[in-house]
Amino acid sequence: MPELPEVETLRRQLEKVLPGSQVLGIEVLDRARIGGLENVCDCRVTDIGREVKFLKIALSGGREIVVHLRMTGHLHWLEKGKPLPEKHARLLISFPHGNVCLVDPRRFATVEIRKQKESQERPLDAYQDVIRGRDLHAAAGNRKIPVKNFLLDQKAVAGLGNIYVCEILFRAGINPWKKSCDLTTIEWDRMAKEFRPVLKKAIECRGTSVSDWRDLFGKKGSNQKHLQVYGREGKPCFRCGATIRRKPIGGRSTFFCPACQGVRQGK
Repeated sequence: MPELPEVETLRRQLEKVLPGSQVLGIEVLDRARIGGLENVCDCRVTDIGREVKFLKIALSGGREIVVHLRMTGHLHWLEKGKPLPEKHARLLISFPHGNVCLVDPRRFATVEIRKQKESQERPLDAYQDVIRGRDLHAAAGNRKIPVKNFLLDQKAVAGLGNIYVCEILFRAGINPWKKSCDLTTIEWDRMAKEFRPVLKKAIECRGTSVSDWRDLFGKKGSNQKHLQVYGREGKPCFRCGATIRRKPIGGRSTFFCPACQGVRQGK
């Protein structure tokens, strides 16, 4: 599933090819979760933004194209004259020098055109914003859900998905099953300090390709080569040598080191 680093990768790549370009047309090839889109022909791209996991293509005239990739979506840049991908193409945005194609095997991605919002409330962005342990501690309050689920629910802090939460909890030495209300401010601080380094590395590597993810130019990311626990079940921990394990929490695979993260046998 594309997470914050993957969306930020696309934003940076689109920023190099689209600003100033005129929209020639938008063709919906598969209408699942993509309704009728407003005509924005002759508008020009003024900016490429990201709001947590949403990619935003700002247009002249005060509108924007908002893309949520969800489970398997990615955007592919096609130079002028290049054919569409053979499979799973759902949307084509045409420009004078090429096309942006939405490729989405599971068909969950959404696209909408809306007016740009001048200001709006949003949760803290795990990459962009300064996040303090005491803020997370206060947000957790008396909640008894596992800390992993707390980080995934996007309410206190947004942009963290399953892969990067597993990595953050390992680096901070936190038991994924520990109740959110039982964590100390010091433990929250340890986690908060890992948000940006983990995400920054993934962005530098153009995302994590453990399944369908490809960048704007069809290339795999390379962050999977740097993962400490995710996808490493049965392999030795890089830190202590214990065997990395995998167990579900809330239906999501959770990878962890039982020794480094203090997980009791039986979890």
